[in-house]
Amino acid sequence: MNSENLRIATLVPAATDIVCALGLGSSIVAVSHECDHPMAEGLAVATSSNVPAAGVGGEASASEVDAAVSAAVAAGQALYGVDTGLLASLEVDLVVSQTICDVCAVRSDHFSHELGPDVAFVDLNATSVEGLYADIEAVAAALGVTDRGEVLNRAVAQRLAAVRGRTRGSTPLRVATIEWTDPLFIGGHWVPEIVELAGGANCLGSAGTPSHRIAASDLLAADPQVVLVLPCGFDLDGAHEEAARMSTTSLVDLPAECQVWALDANRLMSRCTHIVATAVETVAAILSGDEPDGACARRILR
Repeated sequence: MNSENLRIATLVPAATDIVCALGLGSSIVAVSHECDHPMAEGLAVATSSNVPAAGVGGEASASEVDAAVSAAVAAGQALYGVDTGLLASLEVDLVVSQTICDVCAVRSDHFSHELGPDVAFVDLNATSVEGLYADIEAVAAALGVTDRGEVLNRAVAQRLAAVRGRTRGSTPLRVATIEWTDPLFIGGHWVPEIVELAGGANCLGSAGTPSHRIAASDLLAADPQVVLVLPCGFDLDGAHEEAARMSTTSLVDLPAECQVWALDANRLMSRCTHIVATAVETVAAILSGDEPDGACARRILR
């Protein structure tokens, strides 16, 4: 089948971003309830959440979301629903989903058996930049545009190399990343790698490992010089509110010289796509003392 005639469902925001970056956004016929790419506007929504939402478009607090997710998991309840009837009625040829996080989005192995054998699946599973390159290659191959995938990967690699060239030889600052604020979770998977690629020394957690819960005392013991607050699914305004609240609780005992920054997590950090290059550039600007793009990061005055 010609790639231009494909009917695609992208059931996680990263999938929509990648398909659009590969030039086939117009072939998407269904998206997830969280997809925020401009080309997703007006398309059929094939997923739903069974827990309250925080962050962009959500009304629940971070602690309320954590409690709801924990209760659902303990009860064996699904966190997300998929309208497979809708996907069938749209005659979808290809579904792009993910296998990285059960809490973040639907997994294709939870519903693929409900669709016909003619429907193809690609699962994003990157937990690192190398994994990102592989995801882009896999999606590009499924779309029949392998050459475009190669071009996109080269562009990401070139931008990351440019940052390395600017930061090489500098003394790395100790950086802590906060991926959830109540309770505290540190950044996982590709987030520590973003810090390291930006010239920092990630001081809590390690690249490629999942985010996990910590105590406020663990954060203080790590003695970070920079704290990046990037709650999963929050935009810059939401992250700023969470970081400001933390500054009166979890961050209150950090040295005054420790910088605290809120980042647009939803755009930059919560999905492993080509936008990782922008995330690395933003963090590198913070660590080098340059002014980052104000649409991406905002310093918290304590």
